[in-house]
Amino acid sequence: MTPLPGEMTAVVLVEPGTAGLTIAQRPVKTPRPREVVVRVRACGIGRTVVNKVRQLRPEQLPRIPGHEVAGDVAAVGDGVDEATPGDRVLLYYYVTCGRCRYCWEGREPLCDAVAGGASIRIGEDLDGGLAEYVTVPVRNVIPLPSDLGYLEATTAPDAIATPLHICRRTEIRPGERMLVVGAAGGVGVHLLQVARWFGAEPIAVDLPGKLGELERYGASATVDGSAGDWQAPLAASIDVAVDLVGSPETLWRSFATLGRGGRMALLTVDPSVDFALAPFRMVAGERTIVGSKYASHAEVAHAADLLADGTIEAVISKSVSLDEAPDVLRAIERGTFFARGALVLR
Repeated sequence: MTPLPGEMTAVVLVEPGTAGLTIAQRPVKTPRPREVVVRVRACGIGRTVVNKVRQLRPEQLPRIPGHEVAGDVAAVGDGVDEATPGDRVLLYYYVTCGRCRYCWEGREPLCDAVAGGASIRIGEDLDGGLAEYVTVPVRNVIPLPSDLGYLEATTAPDAIATPLHICRRTEIRPGERMLVVGAAGGVGVHLLQVARWFGAEPIAVDLPGKLGELERYGASATVDGSAGDWQAPLAASIDVAVDLVGSPETLWRSFATLGRGGRMALLTVDPSVDFALAPFRMVAGERTIVGSKYASHAEVAHAADLLADGTIEAVISKSVSLDEAPDVLRAIERGTFFARGALVLR
């Protein structure tokens, strides 16, 4: 086994907000029992990372962000039998207990540890993947198919696994119409494809400058989200609405499109957002609000398989070096970025 270096280059957040991102040398953490060190080959860069960079508290810093990691196991700690150096792997975002009923049922996002005050997430509570190495619990390692490249694989742990979870939570059925608000982002553009795979007809909503590419990725129609009443022509015609923006305005407009028996998935919602609904409208049309939280271990592995067999196409508009990664995060924050970015390390 090749010895680990003492230091590595990383993107480091030194104060909350994208302005607080810098490039620095950080120690490579030696694995403790039941931990592995992964040499990062690629790491996705998307809106979730931007949100967390803005939300982290000063006491959590300095921190290396990034959770959509593909790489090779470089070293293992004592008691690790599930992985060996050289294994190609993906990383699961949440650090779960593996013991509670939810973990045993394969519903890891609801794990007691994640739901409680001891929640740990890679790139937030533990240093993440915008670096040359990352040290994580072995439970977070998911095998990477041998015929899937590292760059493409960065879309599996979140950008594709999250849409799989959304489609299952909303019980989308063939022929149903799915509204995707914020469709040009990393999760949105892959949700269009996943919804198509489920047999649905996705309708994409985003700013006009981003709509041109979306029909290529599965949208049956596109809607200019900058229009003041964009929801009006869609009123009571949508079976499933997914709002990836999560503002009070977009949540209300998305709900207004639901037809009878419609379902709306909530996932990108800041804790400070208030969203008022008319209960009668829910009762009269048997409309449903569904919470959707990340994805399971199995869904991440399934996402990788869908990439490997060509069912889903990884949409990555720019791959960059470590030095360029902070600029990509700032571009995503400004809303000028299409789909996903990715860090690539040779």
